Amino acid sequence: MEMGFSPRNLHYLGLFLLLGAVVSSFAHGSAAAAGASFTVRRKSPLPHHGGRGGDYLVKLRREDSRRHLAGVDLAIGGKPTRDTGLYYTSLSIGTPAENYFLEIDVGSDGIFLNCVSCETCAGKNNNGMKLKNYDPSASQSSSTVLCTDVFCVAINNGVPHGCNMNSQCLYTTTSGDGRGFFVKDLIQYNQVSGDLSQAFDGIIGFGRNSSMLSQLAAAGKVKKVFYHCFDTRNGGGIFAVGSVVQPIVRTTTLVPNTLDYNVKLTSIDVAGRSLELPNSTFAEDGKSTIDTSTSLTYLPEVVYKNTIDEVFYNQPHTIFYNYEDFLCFHFSGRVDEAFPTITFHFDGDLALSMHPHDYLLHNGV
Repeated sequence: MEMGFSPRNLHYLGLFLLLGAVVSSFAHGSAAAAGASFTVRRKSPLPHHGGRGGDYLVKLRREDSRRHLAGVDLAIGGKPTRDTGLYYTSLSIGTPAENYFLEIDVGSDGIFLNCVSCETCAGKNNNGMKLKNYDPSASQSSSTVLCTDVFCVAINNGVPHGCNMNSQCLYTTTSGDGRGFFVKDLIQYNQVSGDLSQAFDGIIGFGRNSSMLSQLAAAGKVKKVFYHCFDTRNGGGIFAVGSVVQPIVRTTTLVPNTLDYNVKLTSIDVAGRSLELPNSTFAEDGKSTIDTSTSLTYLPEVVYKNTIDEVFYNQPHTIFYNYEDFLCFHFSGRVDEAFPTITFHFDGDLALSMHPHDYLLHNGV
């Protein structure tokens, strides 16, 4: 497995998606047909009922902002922002195997770790927790990916400029000091839960390009399919690769020729009434991005305003106030009885309904 070393005008809807990304656990050399799954954990546990305080919501939004402003989730080789990841898993790399905690990110490709030879890489995260760096010389199964290797030629759409025989396959990112080289090593997927306060050593990407999944599929190990199964009670969940257990699955087509996992949102209903939006809102090339490292749901301003108007249609005397840019109001009663359901409609007749307790968060302020 090759590994790398080394907001726009949107408003957030008052709901956070319980995206407990999941990870894959199939051992090295396992058969492809069955696929596999592995346990994932949430960085911080879900708050109990009534405990989603204002500070908690503000923290989620700030984490989203840091992520969206960065070229990669975790800065490689610079001063990493290790506290922005939401879901993580543990895997073992090398011979003898060393365990690493990695953030799961469908917006990134490959597996990225800081290397022991990196002089500018941080040894601890922002909270002072020690990070584990990868040492290729300590692994008997590690080998350098050369710039003439098939993998390197493929990701560069040709032999890289300046490539010489026995030269490393290099990479660069758009954030911080993001540059390094690729190596090939053995990876085992474990079901190690770890400590929720554990620092992230790197990232594991399930993006649409040269990700771990793409490499496994090309090698005939698994089908090029993965599934997220979310645990809405505790956060986390499982991540299945190559097969699906549940026989009944509703789907929508991914928008082609995009780097991210984008789907087409066709309309939004509130209490069964379709929002009256400009025709350009859901244009033919309109896309909504699915991102496991983002906590809140973000909507364009015109969509957000219309949604809020419809949600409070039967609550005309509601008085709003601002808390850290969140729209807040006082209410006593059962929200599921007083407020409507919001339904997002996607291409392919797929509907996703959000009940009031999903999008109205008790902030305790």
